[in-house]
Order: sequence, then C-alpha cells, then structure tokens
Amino acid sequence: MGLDGRPFFYQWVKFMSKAELAASGCLKDDCLVIKCAVEVVTKELTHDDDHQHGAAVVVVPPSDLTRDLGSLLASGHATDITVEIGEAKKFRAHRCVLAARSPVLRALLCSKRSNICIKDVDAATFEILLHYMYHDDLPMPLRNACSKGTTDMAQRVIAAADRYGMGRLKLMCESKLSKILDVDTVCSILDFADGNDCAQLKSCCFEYMLKDRKRLKDIANTQGFKKLNQNCLSIACEMLLKAL
Repeated sequence: MGLDGRPFFYQWVKFMSKAELAASGCLKDDCLVIKCAVEVVTKELTHDDDHQHGAAVVVVPPSDLTRDLGSLLASGHATDITVEIGEAKKFRAHRCVLAARSPVLRALLCSKRSNICIKDVDAATFEILLHYMYHDDLPMPLRNACSKGTTDMAQRVIAAADRYGMGRLKLMCESKLSKILDVDTVCSILDFADGNDCAQLKSCCFEYMLKDRKRLKDIANTQGFKKLNQNCLSIACEMLLKAL
C-alpha cells in the first residue's frame, strides 16, 4: 500500500534520478536502503471472520450428504427404478439420483418405465458407478488396493465413466492408476490412456518413464515397451520428442 492508503498499482509512478536521491540524504556510501512491512494472510478472510475475531464460534461439522445418500442406497428405501445389467444382475436405485449424476442415464430415464437395461457395462463396474453416484467417491476396495486386478478394474471404470458422462469419476481412476505405475505396467497403462483420452494419466506415464534414465532402460527391456513400439508408433515418437 502507498502512503495514501491506495495500492501501488493505482498510483502514478514517479522516477527519481540518482542525483535527486543523493540530495535527499537517502543514499549512504552509494547504497539505498528501503524498509517495508509485509503482512502475510494465512487464510481467506470473510465478513464473519472480521467481526468474530477472537470470539467463540459455532463449529459446523462436515457435510453428511453423501453419507445419507449412501444409507438410502444401502437400505433400498423409496427406490423407484431397477437397472438390469444383462440378464444376470439387477440394481435398485433412485431415478432422481441417477438422472442428476449422469446425463446419459438421465436420457434413458426420460420415460416413466420402472426399469432400464444396460448391456455395455458389466455388473461389477456398474456397482462402482452406482457407489460413486451416491457417495461421490470410489469404494474402499478400489481406493486402497494396488494390484493387477485394481488396474484392470480402474480401466473398466474409466471407460464406463467416459461413456456415461462422469468426468470426475474418470479422473479419480486416472489418479489411482498414476499412483501405481511401475516398470512392468507403465507401457500398457500409457497405451490405455492414449486410446481413452486420458490426457493427465498419459502425461503421468511419460513423466514416470522419462524421469530416471536407468528406469527408462529397464522399461525398454519389457514386453510392454516392445508391444507399444509395434502397435503405437505415434506414442513412441511422442515419448522420444519429450525425451529430447
């Protein structure tokens, strides 16, 4: 802030010559010392913060919306739609929740039918989609596991989430895969990311491969890398450009 209380960028800039500084007595041994005070704000101030600083406040707990919605799904209370996955599995759900969480399901639910049939997603994958629609999170097994089965399931969920317009769920699974990259799986995950429009996951794969020269040599000796070079020459060229 300036001396008049206004931010510096609102004031006219006035330059002083060295001779003027010397005449003002501010220069000593050809050096100019500028003293200023800096105030660091560690959190965003609100109107309430300003008025209640130092006073007791009412503590508000975190939102329990997803917990309540999850309980509603688990109890089956007031469900009004049945989702049939092929001929093997049926899920009871709430039409309004599905319509709110997926634009594709919303279109399928425009009629008054009490059931819809989905044939392009397997039951295990749809169960994860359903969990996300009510809990806004991945189910615990997928969230915590780090195995080949996890990789396969995350990839299936990414494809389904993309198909049903659940962008955040897709990114959650991309994030999961980016954290379990290793020498043996990075090439297959990179191939998947390139084919399923997973730009951030693709960048993570490139960064993992190119960050360590020894690791890159190890990756180059894997069957996954050889397969990647044979089937996806464009990815190999892109990786080479990034390495250069």
